[in-house]
Amino acid sequence: MEEDMKISTFMCVSNPLIRGDLFLEAIESHLPFSDEFIVVDGSSTDDSMYLIKSKFGNRLKVTPHTYCH
Repeated sequence: MEEDMKISTFMCVSNPLIRGDLFLEAIESHLPFSDEFIVVDGSSTDDSMYLIKSKFGNRLKVTPHTYCH
């Protein structure tokens, strides 16, 4: 019996608003092809995690991670 393959997409961000990254567009473009989408937040101090959660809700997982410089 064959199992269906699942696709997981992983993105690591740290203050993408401050850096001018197109992170919301990147997430949106990959969501249709992903069975799960995981965003690892590297201790962002901008509003990026709020924007991600408000725009995508429970369609993705946000995991905090302490970013060491």
